Amino acid sequence: MYLIALSGFIVACAALFFGRRVALQFGLADEPGGRKTHTHATPLIGGIVIIPVFVASLFFAGIAAEYWVLIVSALLLLLMGVVDDFYPLNASLKFALQVWIACFVVVFGGVEVVSLGYLFGEEETYTWIFSKPFSVMCLVVLMNAMNMIDGLDGLSGGLAAVILGVLALVSVLAGVPDNAAVIALILAPLAAFLVFNMRYPGHAKASVFMGDAGTLALGLILGWFAIRFAQAPQAVMVPSVVPWIIGLPVVDTFAVYLVRAMDGKNPFQPDRSHIHHRLADNGVPDGRATMMIVGFTLFSALAAVLLERSGVPDVLILGAWIAFFFIHIGLSFRPHYYASLFRRFS
Repeated sequence: MYLIALSGFIVACAALFFGRRVALQFGLADEPGGRKTHTHATPLIGGIVIIPVFVASLFFAGIAAEYWVLIVSALLLLLMGVVDDFYPLNASLKFALQVWIACFVVVFGGVEVVSLGYLFGEEETYTWIFSKPFSVMCLVVLMNAMNMIDGLDGLSGGLAAVILGVLALVSVLAGVPDNAAVIALILAPLAAFLVFNMRYPGHAKASVFMGDAGTLALGLILGWFAIRFAQAPQAVMVPSVVPWIIGLPVVDTFAVYLVRAMDGKNPFQPDRSHIHHRLADNGVPDGRATMMIVGFTLFSALAAVLLERSGVPDVLILGAWIAFFFIHIGLSFRPHYYASLFRRFS
């Protein structure tokens, strides 16, 4: 399966390289202006390459039947995103489609948060009748969180790669290497995308973007694996670790909504109040801000995994994340604190 992943990486690199010019010819590009900082039209083909390569890899690996719900759902989100790039869809319609797709995944894919772990002693805490609506909410929030945090070169892709990498590591540590092999199939085209999207010596600006089609589908894929890996019968970690692995985009989204509402703005109206915008607007270079945010996600995720494997109670792991949630929201009202904090480590 890892050979298939390597092939996926090579195919994705070729598709991104040759697809850039085609995308520009068809007008599938993000134009500069407004809140955007890029200066040239940039092809929106990241998701259009990553998702089909992942789906094809599942077929070549002979496991597509096990993931048919995820395949159908990801392709529907991809189609919605591509249509929206050419003919902007109503926000309410897009949200309704996201909810419908999340319901489809929960009902037919069995991706459901039934247990919250052992939060109160030896008795497991269940979501009971709220399991399905709660699971749908989690998937929709994560999809939109990954979409909204896609504001700097390499950020959404880097976060997704870290999240998937940690999930693969947890699976290996739990003695289920097959999970890691499946994750490698999506990590491969994602890594190829980062070659064209991240900033590094000799590559000062992104030459392709993910696009809404990619971020929404990627958010769904992250939610699929995170929930399944934390719930029986495929559990390889306790549920309280999941927020630490996938939670930063979600926390930032809630913080942005709250800040906008407190400022008397429409919570759904785009602006530059995300953590990456705050950092960039306060003097932290874009590339460094990306590395800091991705690095923090990696550090916090690995720390949570270590705490779990050290026997720290679920309630303490979850309680620490809730504390982080409120600290982040508080700092969102003082954006210059973010910049000063990050400068100390830059």
